[in-house]
Amino acid sequence: MPPLVDRGTEFRLGVAELDTQREQLADALDGLQEALTLRQDQQVFTHRLNKLARSARSHFCIMEALMEEQGHPDLDAHRQQHEALARTVVEFKHRFEAGDCDIPISRLTLLCERLARHVQEMDREFVTTLTPPRPAS
Repeated sequence: MPPLVDRGTEFRLGVAELDTQREQLADALDGLQEALTLRQDQQVFTHRLNKLARSARSHFCIMEALMEEQGHPDLDAHRQQHEALARTVVEFKHRFEAGDCDIPISRLTLLCERLARHVQEMDREFVTTLTPPRPAS
């Protein structure tokens, strides 16, 4: 199955910390997509959903810290997008852990696609606005 996040030449942003986080998040998205597609058991699915939640939270924290450091004007809007995505991941995680295995696959797929789109489009847009670090004097 094709990955949700295209990791071709455009994937790398040139910011090592972000690129590492993006790779981990892309792996988590692909793992959850595989669990959905193959209808893997609850234990596998829960593990992959937990991995996605951790990867997203870590990635969002790094993005927000960089944006704050740079005084980025869209930080609040970006943070709201992160919070909405994270809330959705946590909602699915809690429902699934509570034994609600009837979460529509279409909703989980939509979440994966939203996260993938965010990682591919929003991160790239942000990185183009980064101010290069000043050389040490």
